[in-house]
Amino acid sequence: LARKRAQSKAMEKLDISSDQSRKRPQNEKQDEPGPKRAKSKSDVKKNVKIKDMNKFKVEYALLTANPTEQSAVRKLIGVENYADEDKGMYTCEEDSILKGKVKLRSIDSSLSISTLVDAFKVRKKNLIHVRCNDIGSGGPGGSLMTTIQILAWAKKYEWPLKMIFCVGCCGCPEKCKVDLGSVILSCEIKDYNRGQMIQDRHTNVENQPIHYHQNNEWFGKLRDKKNTGEGDEAITVKKASTTYSGDFVVKSAKKASQMAAGNDSKPVMVEMEGKGIAEALEVAKKLQILPETNNFIVVKGVSDRCTSSDKNQDAPCRFFTETLKNVSPEKRQHMATIQSATLVLRAIAQL
Repeated sequence: LARKRAQSKAMEKLDISSDQSRKRPQNEKQDEPGPKRAKSKSDVKKNVKIKDMNKFKVEYALLTANPTEQSAVRKLIGVENYADEDKGMYTCEEDSILKGKVKLRSIDSSLSISTLVDAFKVRKKNLIHVRCNDIGSGGPGGSLMTTIQILAWAKKYEWPLKMIFCVGCCGCPEKCKVDLGSVILSCEIKDYNRGQMIQDRHTNVENQPIHYHQNNEWFGKLRDKKNTGEGDEAITVKKASTTYSGDFVVKSAKKASQMAAGNDSKPVMVEMEGKGIAEALEVAKKLQILPETNNFIVVKGVSDRCTSSDKNQDAPCRFFTETLKNVSPEKRQHMATIQSATLVLRAIAQL
């Protein structure tokens, strides 16, 4: 009796009833939850939060300009979701080369960089997608100042930044006979804003462009068949004689034909951000932030013909191996961007 009283007092102190303290048979189900087990790799969320950019060593940056380009890349890597079934839908998880290799990393909102940047990994490589606030190279939110900001982050956080890829959509004159949706690459950029105003029968601009050179090594990698893909996932990639880049939108068939003339029948790309990146890298070389000035390449898909009718005209557009009919201008921009960004990510995934 004394022993039972002592056990009862001990149980009261521990706040444990005699029913709870008894040993359960192995085959008896336990009503109360047991201790939490350690998380396995499968339990850990893929979207890990970055609280210190010094610890996320960025090697590659993707830069986009207009909202359609930015949304396309974010949907491709999984930051945004498609609202409904529509032509032009494509994500990294649908790509045989990229499936399972792209992991998102969210940036803590306390870091100012979070408003402009999406962080993610491709295999073991750290990447950022940087969104310009303005199209073109000029202005506080254009590609020049945005690239300078990327380089400033690289210096501040000690990133081993290797390359900047400008992805998105571009124009290509009808004369070049390149399908809408095809991705264009070149080794050279010409700044079509440079020149002088001349007066004859009409007021015209006589261009005297500055030439910039893009990265030859990546020009070759992005044309490699292992990156362009095979079968239904093949991306049409065309070699251009040059990329014309400037701050004003070309919507003139005459001007577009002049750009295409004298280029050995090879296509030309017309876009607005490349020259800003090139100028920023020239500054970086002078400040000894980067050793070379050609650590970049413009990779864009064709979405228009550089004519005034483009913005109102539906047209066929190539999306991988399929040609879709009556595609709106905005959807063509989306599809062109998806293919250009996919090509870049494939190449990085297979390094």
